Amino acid sequence: MESNTLIELIGYTASVILVISMMMSSFVKLRIVNLVGAFLFSVYGFIIGSYPVGFLNGLIVIINIYQVYRLKNQNKELKIIQLPVDSEYVKSFVKHYKKEIKHYYPDFEFETNALDTCIAILRNMNIAAIILGKRDENQWLNIKLDFVVPQYRDTKVGQHLFVLNKQYFKDKGFSKIIIAGKNRQREQYLREVGFLSIDNDKFELKL
Repeated sequence: MESNTLIELIGYTASVILVISMMMSSFVKLRIVNLVGAFLFSVYGFIIGSYPVGFLNGLIVIINIYQVYRLKNQNKELKIIQLPVDSEYVKSFVKHYKKEIKHYYPDFEFETNALDTCIAILRNMNIAAIILGKRDENQWLNIKLDFVVPQYRDTKVGQHLFVLNKQYFKDKGFSKIIIAGKNRQREQYLREVGFLSIDNDKFELKL
């Protein structure tokens, strides 16, 4: 392959990667993919002697590295609040993300009389995740929905709630959390935040 062709290939590849990054719904994935594209563009710029392109994209690489680090270490920016299950906001949230919720929770039905607990995780006062469940006679929280907004996935929201803030659930009087995990990706996530398998598709977190 001629050197000019290889150089052009680097430029085209960088362009494609940058376009792909703009299609990412997750902030973390967007930054990582954009970082790769900017790095290739920086290399391309220096090779062809376009130093402004090289330096500008090098700066973008540094910014993306910082943003990925910040997103991965943002626990101090997260806040846990409780919302009324039948509030208009919760109803609107579930309706807005209905399609995605059905994808991850095909059996979930939003029936306020079958739910009594709604926990929201805020990041910079924006809803990052919502948990819906019901307290049983054993003071266990049976989670029916654990949904993270797409752009906040991969940002350790689950770790913040279930690992770093177990005390929150204890203060609310819960002794155990039960949740279903019906696919491998979900099972892996639950194990990462401390849940143990107790049945074919159920996991528990002792508090």
